[in-house]
Amino acid sequence: MASTTTTSPLRREAEDRVRLRREELKKLCVVQDVKNHVSLDKYFQRAHVMYRQCQLYAIQHDYDHAYIYLWLMVLLFQYRIPQHREYHQAKYAAEKARLNDKCKQAMQLLDQILDGMLREELDQLQQHHEDEYFILQHGEDNEEVQAAASSVSYPTSSSAAAKDPAGLSLEARLQALRMLAPQTPPPQPKPTSARLDSHARAKAMDALKMPSRATLPPPEMTPSTRYPSTSSTVAARAKPASDSMSSRRQSLENRTLSLQNEVRELSIPANLIQDFIRIADPNTRKPPYGIETCGILTGTLTGCKLAISTLIIPKQTGSSDMCTMTHEEELFEYCIANDLLTLGWIHTHPSQTCFLSSVDIHTQCGFQSMLAEAIAIVVAPRDAQKSIGVFRLTSPHGMELIQNCSLSGFHEHPSNLEIYSDALQIVWSHAAHARVVDMRY
Repeated sequence: MASTTTTSPLRREAEDRVRLRREELKKLCVVQDVKNHVSLDKYFQRAHVMYRQCQLYAIQHDYDHAYIYLWLMVLLFQYRIPQHREYHQAKYAAEKARLNDKCKQAMQLLDQILDGMLREELDQLQQHHEDEYFILQHGEDNEEVQAAASSVSYPTSSSAAAKDPAGLSLEARLQALRMLAPQTPPPQPKPTSARLDSHARAKAMDALKMPSRATLPPPEMTPSTRYPSTSSTVAARAKPASDSMSSRRQSLENRTLSLQNEVRELSIPANLIQDFIRIADPNTRKPPYGIETCGILTGTLTGCKLAISTLIIPKQTGSSDMCTMTHEEELFEYCIANDLLTLGWIHTHPSQTCFLSSVDIHTQCGFQSMLAEAIAIVVAPRDAQKSIGVFRLTSPHGMELIQNCSLSGFHEHPSNLEIYSDALQIVWSHAAHARVVDMRY
C-alpha cells in the first residue's frame, strides 16, 4: 500500500490502523440518488467541486478529508450520475469524458493519500515506542532528571491535570529526560553540577514517578481533532493488542462523528457588500421597483477554512422580484480554469424585505448541495430592520424538503418548518479583499 520502509511488526500494526481508519471514513462517503428534476449539469458541477476539495486537502496533507472527498466524487460520477435520465444525451459527452479522466487521476491521488496515512501512523507508533524505550533506558531516580523535571512548567489548567495525572507525569518525565539527553553517549558518566534542596527533590520525585493504578481515574473518551490521535503511557505497552485496537476504534468513531457534524468556517471580505451594491446600483434604481442583480461567490479552501476571494457577476436577466443567470457554462468553465470553489451567491431585493423567496430557496439548495457551507447573501436597501442577510437552508430538514420538491416558480412551502436561517460559522474579514469579475460585457 505504501512505499515507507520500517520493521515488519511496526509496519503491520500501522497498516492495520490505516485499514481501520479507512473503514470509519467510508461511513461518511454516502451519496444520495440523483433527482431527475435537477439538471445533470448541477451534478457534474458538484463532482468537480468534490474533486477540487480533495486536491486541496491532499496538498495540505489533510488525508482524512482528502479521502472522503475523493470517494464522494467517484461514487457520484460512477454510480449516481449514470442514473439520471439525461445521462445519455449527446451534449454531455465532453463533460463525461472530462470527469472520467479526473476519476483516473483520483485513483493515482488515492495512492498518495494512503501513503500519507501510513506515514502518519508509522510516525506516531515509532515516536510512541521511542518514548517508552527512552524512559526505560534512563530510569526514574536519576538526580539530573529530577532536577530538570522540577523546572518543567506546563500551560495546563488544574482541571486538565486532575483529569489526566498519568499523562502529565509522563510528559514531565519525557521532557526532563530529553533536556538532559546528550547528542552522543559520553565516555564516562558526569556528576551532577548542582544538588537540590530537600523540598525541590521531593517535587521532582513527584513529577517523575508514575501514579499507581489505584489512584488513576478511568480514562475519558474524548473526540480527537486530528490524526494521529491516540495517546499512550508506559502502562499501555502491556495491554493486549485487542484492547489497543478497541481503543483505536473508539477514537476513530469519535473522529468520524466530529467530521460528520463539521461546519467549516467561511470568511467574507468586508469590501464585498459595498462593491456589489455599487455594481447593482443602476439596476436597483430603475423605476418603478428596481431590477434584481445577482453575483456568484467563489473562493478557496485553506486547512478547514473557506474564504471568498472572487465575486463573479454572470450574464443574467432580471425583474423586480427575480434574477436568473444565463450562459452558466461560462461561469462553470471560469471556476474550473481558475481553481475556484463556488461558495454561494448574492443578490438584491430592490423593493422587498430581506428574506429568501421560494425561488431563492431552490437556488440556494443547488449551491448548498454542492457545498454544505455555501451561503445566500441578500441585500435589501429598503428594509429598515435588516438590509443585509446571510442565510443557509437548515440541515437536514430544510435541505431534504427542497431537494425533494419538484415545483418551480413561486410556490408555497410548509410554514411549520424552519427551512432557512441566519448562517453560522461566518466571519467578516477586513484584511481580505474580494476581486470582481464582471462577465456581463
